[in-house]
Amino acid sequence: MKLVQILVCTIVVFMTVQFQGCKSAQYNDYQKYLLEVNLIKETSSRLRVIWFLTQGNIRRIKRFQFIITSENYTIINSKFGKRQRSIGLHPLDPSGSYSITVKALDYRGIGLAQKVAQVTPDSTDTIDLSGEQIFLRANEIRHRSALLAWALHNVDPAKVKKIRLYVERSRLGSPQTVNLELFPDKRTFYLTRIPLDSTMCITVMALGNDGKPFLNSNMNFRLPAEEESYGRPLNGSPIS
Repeated sequence: MKLVQILVCTIVVFMTVQFQGCKSAQYNDYQKYLLEVNLIKETSSRLRVIWFLTQGNIRRIKRFQFIITSENYTIINSKFGKRQRSIGLHPLDPSGSYSITVKALDYRGIGLAQKVAQVTPDSTDTIDLSGEQIFLRANEIRHRSALLAWALHNVDPAKVKKIRLYVERSRLGSPQTVNLELFPDKRTFYLTRIPLDSTMCITVMALGNDGKPFLNSNMNFRLPAEEESYGRPLNGSPIS
């Protein structure tokens, strides 16, 4: 009988230690992952939400969960693949208040990171630019990849026929260029398999119905040379 009691106690203690170890490991993983959420006011009733995994291994992410609530009522609760980093919300009440939550989930459905942002008439979380502009941001800049995202501020969607993405990569004095025309609802582009230590020149242009660009945003950055390094996120600026 004493032997049975000893065995039971040993099993209980072992299970407790294992459970605490899993909680500790999960907590440590959570600390390693960080999300950034950008809210760009495209029009008075149209909001563009863009999110990045600023820290952590994207390979461990299975999907992102997107939740928007207003006055304790859930409007959207959806899950997206890890390549989708943007969603447009329309129409929104300009005088309303909304809470937006983005979660990064692993293959077991466990949340590794979470970010909450508030949308109110006086919200400081919302990026409200002046005039017609392209908001362009590069993030998740690693040694061989980078994620680009953009939004059109104060631009009538009917004015935009296409989005032109121009990418110039140079390394050791040998530039290579890519010139793409994308559908106007395209808002992100993932650059991958870039040679190490490359310098990137990025330009995003909005093309009107006449096929000519009427807005642009440009940026230059260099990819980190080391595999575990992170590049500094940055925003584009108009070309004068």
